[in-house]
Amino acid sequence: MEIKFFKSLYYKLPFSLINFFHKILSKFHNSVINDFIFSPYGEEYNLTKKDRINILQSFLKILTEVESGCSLESLITLAKHLLNLKKKSTHDEERYIVECGCFKGASTSALSIICDLIGRKIIVYDSFKGLPKIDVEVKTFYTHLNNYGTYKEGMFRSSLAEFKSNIIKYGKHSSCIIREGYFEEILKLHSEKLDFIFLDVDLISSTKSCIKHLWPYLNNDCKIFTDDSCDLEVVKIWFDNNWWTQELNQLAPGYIGSGCGLPLGTKFSSLGYSIKNQNYSNFSQALWFVNK
Repeated sequence: MEIKFFKSLYYKLPFSLINFFHKILSKFHNSVINDFIFSPYGEEYNLTKKDRINILQSFLKILTEVESGCSLESLITLAKHLLNLKKKSTHDEERYIVECGCFKGASTSALSIICDLIGRKIIVYDSFKGLPKIDVEVKTFYTHLNNYGTYKEGMFRSSLAEFKSNIIKYGKHSSCIIREGYFEEILKLHSEKLDFIFLDVDLISSTKSCIKHLWPYLNNDCKIFTDDSCDLEVVKIWFDNNWWTQELNQLAPGYIGSGCGLPLGTKFSSLGYSIKNQNYSNFSQALWFVNK
């Protein structure tokens, strides 16, 4: 009741003052970052609040010095989910993390830091030649943002040498397994069990190749994130029952973050995810269904 009272007073202020306070407070409060620092992420791996602050500072350094399309909030969100993975026992078979599409290595550096902490290897797939040959001009439309772009062969290219240099400088190179090649060919050779996948591959064809070849190796109740949430044509794949039935003999799993991404404190984010055979047994009943 008190919060509602103060809110009503706040919104009676002149707009200029509301706008001023909003801009000032947004510089100091970020719910995604605050949640990461003050919640027990990584507790199973003996991480403390100080450790999480150190991770945050490492990510900030990476994004300051390595060109990237990822936001700090996106990287922190990926880190949260990785740190929530169950700790492996000595009897567990080796399980891996996969990243498809790494550009210059900013996201790989960040993810490799977390993989080092949780005792997993990250397998990185990329051609290091940018986007593959595109026979017909491909436009991508971000409906929520009212804008579009055009994909061209070779876009988002980074050399393998530059990528490795950034990983050595900013990440944990010892946690990385690098496999060079175009997705449609190189992913056919994949055989490792996976606990987590991150795709930043842009094209519909590339997304389909990644799902087709990696989804069978993803463990149940594990997540596959993509950085293409705002492209509805790409998101549609996750709801295409015909394609999923034909290629993977199951119904489409759906996608969380369709069209505008996960709510990471801004007008939009490019991050979203799907879950393989989610376990609902630990769900709590929604309050609005209680006593109805």
